[in-house]
Amino acid sequence: MRRAVTLLLAVLAVGPATAARLPGPVSDIRITANGARGNDVSGEETAAQCARFRLRPREVRAYFAAARRVDARAYYHDLEMSRCHAEGLVTLADGRRARWRIDRERRGIVLPRGGTAIYLSCPRCTAQAFERVYDPEQDG
Repeated sequence: MRRAVTLLLAVLAVGPATAARLPGPVSDIRITANGARGNDVSGEETAAQCARFRLRPREVRAYFAAARRVDARAYYHDLEMSRCHAEGLVTLADGRRARWRIDRERRGIVLPRGGTAIYLSCPRCTAQAFERVYDPEQDG
């Protein structure tokens, strides 16, 4: 019984969102849109605000290295979302090509050709372009 409780606590502490990343390192990152504003998310962000959200290839690579998988429910309903995003193409470690999109709130999605969507979140990613994360110790 004690082992089951310990295992349950470990799963709750780590959570499924932190259990998996992309399948290996990515290569050949291409950015096809930077500072874009999407209409698939509601929000008050203006095109001018979104134009300032610009990621560099090294920041996209760092995002993919640090981001954790989340399920579709978390991606579409539980995580903060932004109209501002960057998108492009990437080659996954297994050789598959995929489209990607990362928004200013640190949500990401990778869409491999002929595959299933991979939903991501990276609250600890620190590129300056990302929305500032609220810190109760600093922000009160």
